[in-house]
Amino acid sequence: MEYLLKNDIDFEASVADQQNYEVMNILKKYQPDLYLSRHPGSTVWAIKNGTPAVYVDDEYKIFGYKHTLEFAHNVLNSIHNRNFEQNLAKRVKLPYTDWWYKQSVDKFLERSGK
Repeated sequence: MEYLLKNDIDFEASVADQQNYEVMNILKKYQPDLYLSRHPGSTVWAIKNGTPAVYVDDEYKIFGYKHTLEFAHNVLNSIHNRNFEQNLAKRVKLPYTDWWYKQSVDKFLERSGK
């Protein structure tokens, strides 16, 4: 989904309950600056792909002044220090082939006849 902000910054976002194979396809296709997840397993896959990831296990932990600042520091640390993700991505062989990465992100999404 593409959004246009008032400051004319163009960006895409994906918000869904996805499976790891879909997440990997999205990450490879769009190469985001950051991946936010509520499931620790998908952050691992993002990191293996070389994408910085932040795990948010409970959204209430980022509310309020103190926790919003902690969350902001986590995001900045993840974006600025990418050595771990880059080194891991160089050494990990992912199970997905070029064929998979060329597929539409919703390849296996079943559409309703309604």
